[in-house]
Amino acid sequence: MHYVRFLKPPKFGKNGAQVSVKTTVTITTDLGDDFFHADQSLHAVVFGISGSVSKWKTVMWKAGMRAMTIEIDAISSAFLDETLGLLVSSRHTVEADEISVRNMPKVLSARSRIITPDDAPAAGRTERVLRTGSTNIRIFEEMGESIARHIWDAANAMIAYVDETAQIGHEKDGSLHHSLSPFASVLEGTKAQALRIIELGSGCGVVGIWIATRFPNAQVIMTDLPEAMEILGINMSQARVAPGSRLERQLFDWDEKIPGDIAAKTFDLMIVSDCTYNCDSIPSLVRTCTALLTQSTQALLVVSMKIRHDSELVFFDLMSEAGLMKLEEAAVPLSNADQAAMIQKQQNVNVYIFSRRRYEA
Repeated sequence: MHYVRFLKPPKFGKNGAQVSVKTTVTITTDLGDDFFHADQSLHAVVFGISGSVSKWKTVMWKAGMRAMTIEIDAISSAFLDETLGLLVSSRHTVEADEISVRNMPKVLSARSRIITPDDAPAAGRTERVLRTGSTNIRIFEEMGESIARHIWDAANAMIAYVDETAQIGHEKDGSLHHSLSPFASVLEGTKAQALRIIELGSGCGVVGIWIATRFPNAQVIMTDLPEAMEILGINMSQARVAPGSRLERQLFDWDEKIPGDIAAKTFDLMIVSDCTYNCDSIPSLVRTCTALLTQSTQALLVVSMKIRHDSELVFFDLMSEAGLMKLEEAAVPLSNADQAAMIQKQQNVNVYIFSRRRYEA
């Protein structure tokens, strides 16, 4: 899976009555450690917040590229009466990117934050719009080459897996299956009572915000280090959560004692997405998960991992030593049989469900 990223904020240029927009983009993996290896059409468009579209331009990303400049010219100055943005997508549409277990996007689109018509750059954030079924969310990331506080593959896979699990418990006519997995049973319970969730290492908040948008009665606490609090707050402020759902953010350093207000709560679900890539933090992560599951003995821990190197496998050893049992396991493919997948080895994100007890559905 790859991501369009803005390397430079889009800027306006003006020549008489005509206006142009110029930016520099790349297409990389979630960690920015590899570039898209195939030829790929990219469609760029300046759009207004009202939904109006000014002008499309199609350019070709060529195999071997590391970055490319996109310039859209001859934009009528009359279009500047409303606030504008820039979208760069592998699809000729302004619609959201669809996330699902069966069809993960090959390249995730990127939008600039609103472009102002005074020759100033756009705000230093990228916006992504994601959809699962009828659930849409808008998430801001930091702009540039830094991988911090961006959406990563395991977060997309987590969203797709949770959505699939919530649907799989029902027949086509909407009736409930008689036998549900432990995780599906917990998700089904949101229709009748509050679902108390804590997310560790939330980053920009895509998973927690999607859960609170997708499910009613979801009480979600998103946690991370101080540097993530600003982007979490921005994304929380524009979230449109489901009826009865609520979002909170909380500082939480795994090397420190569990914050008192979190230690005083019990949870139904604990969510962790792509937090094992830094092997030095794995022991602290496992200690934190163990402590939270000790205070919430009925809870399930849901972990999505894109295993990039063998050293991450110590996570499973430490979880076993802590007495945490793996109840479920699933693989979410990151791409279909497209050109990129033929060039690169197909990769999966694995999703694991852990518990401190043997779970009877």
